Amino acid sequence: MAAIGSSTREMKVNPEMSDGTADALGLTLFVDAMRKKLNEKRVVDGYTGWHRPEQISLDELESWLRAQLYDREKIDPVDIANYAMMVWNRRRMQDG
Repeated sequence: MAAIGSSTREMKVNPEMSDGTADALGLTLFVDAMRKKLNEKRVVDGYTGWHRPEQISLDELESWLRAQLYDREKIDPVDIANYAMMVWNRRRMQDG
């Protein structure tokens, strides 16, 4: 998919790609953006603990996700995806 030595930063989905290639590259690029933002928030801003119920409740995470969806003038799909990932994983933790 990616040329040797190229970074995903330089790559973009384009209309000439097959559906499968566009799906795979789109997911790769999006997950990379999610990972980068999570790392920035953890390292630069000091945000931690989404996976620790005693630190941040599932209700808080769900509230933050709703705020990203409904209380913003401009939505950030990466923030929405990161909060959705947190909520999804925390629900799985509760289900055992």
